[in-house]
Amino acid sequence: MTWGISLGRHGWFDRAHEEELLAGELADFAQQLTRKDPTLWGPEAESEAAIRLGWVDLPETSRPLLAEIEALKAELNAENLDHVVLCGMGGSSLAPEVITRSAGVPLTVLDSTDPGVIRRALGDRLDRTVVVVSSKSGTTVETDSQRRAYLSAFADAGIDGPSRIVVVTDPGSPLAKLAESEGYRKVFFADPNVGGRYSALSAFGLVPSGLAGADIAELLDDAFEYRSALGRSAADSDSGVDGGVRLGALLGTAHRVGREKVVIADRDPRIKGFAAWAEQLIAESTGKDGTGLLPVIASPASARRLQDAADVTRISLVGESEDDDEAPASGAAPSSLVTVGGSLGAQLLLWEVATAVAGKREK
Repeated sequence: MTWGISLGRHGWFDRAHEEELLAGELADFAQQLTRKDPTLWGPEAESEAAIRLGWVDLPETSRPLLAEIEALKAELNAENLDHVVLCGMGGSSLAPEVITRSAGVPLTVLDSTDPGVIRRALGDRLDRTVVVVSSKSGTTVETDSQRRAYLSAFADAGIDGPSRIVVVTDPGSPLAKLAESEGYRKVFFADPNVGGRYSALSAFGLVPSGLAGADIAELLDDAFEYRSALGRSAADSDSGVDGGVRLGALLGTAHRVGREKVVIADRDPRIKGFAAWAEQLIAESTGKDGTGLLPVIASPASARRLQDAADVTRISLVGESEDDDEAPASGAAPSSLVTVGGSLGAQLLLWEVATAVAGKREK
C-alpha cells in the first residue's frame, strides 16, 4: 500500500460519525469521480466540472509523456545542458518543486519578478541552461517577463535562445502559437481539461521534474496504484472507504462545525515542501459562495500548540510506518488530528480527491 490516512484517537470526528457520513451521500463518490461525473457538485457547477476533471485519469493518460521527456533529456545531456530552470507561477511551479526536492535533484524554480532574483538566476550557468516556460495560456505576465529576460540574456551571450526554450502549455494557447512562430526547441501539450492546481501529474509537473532527473515513471506508478483502487466500492476494497474521500469528508464537515483552519505539519523526511503544494490546492479550490477552508503551514511544534483550538483541524504528514501519538492537553477540548502518509505520487492524487470531496461537503 502506497498511501494511508488515520484519524487521531482523540479526534472529534469519531469512527461512528465517519461511518454514518460515508454510508450516506459520499458512499459512491469515488466511483462517480472515476467516471468523471460532472453532477457531483450540483447543477451550478456542472458546466465547469464537465471540462475540469481530466486530472482523474492523469496517472494513465500522462504515461506517453515519459518517452518524450526521456528523449529530450538525452539530447540536452549530449549538449551539456544540465541546468534546468523552470519559469512558472503557482500550480505550474509548486508541484515540480515538491517532486524534485523530494527526489534530491536540482531544479531552479523562478517564480518571482524581483529584479535581484532574476539577475541571480540569469547569472547562474547560463551556458548550460535550458529554460522550461510553463503556463496554460502564456499570458501570465510574470512568466512572460521571465521568458523575455532569458531570451535577452541568451542573445547577449551569443547563444541561440529559442533552442534553449522548452514550453509546457495547453493546445492552441497564445504561448503555443508563440513557440511555433519563434521556433522554440520543444512544446509539450497538457490536458486542457485539467486546472492548474490539479496539474501535478500532467505535463506541468512531469516535464520540468523529468528533465531535472526525477523518477517520474515511479511517481505515475504510485499514483496509478491509488487511482486503480479509487473506483472500488467500500465493500470491495480491502482498506474500506477510500482515504481521499475520508480525508475530504473530514475537512468538509470540519468547515460545517466551525473548524475552518487546516493546519498542515510536515513530518515525513522523504517528501519536501508538500504542505506548500497542498496549501494552494485547498485555498484555490475551496472558498466559493462565501465558504472555504484556510490552510496554514506549520512546524510540528507549532501545530501541537494549536491542538486546543476549536477552529482548527490538524494534519500531520508522516512516513508510511509512522503515527502521531500525541495526547490532548489536560482538560482540553477534543482536537482534530489526522495523519496522512504514503508515496508522493499517491498523495498528490489522494489530496486532489480529498479537496474535491471537501468542496462538496463544505456548503
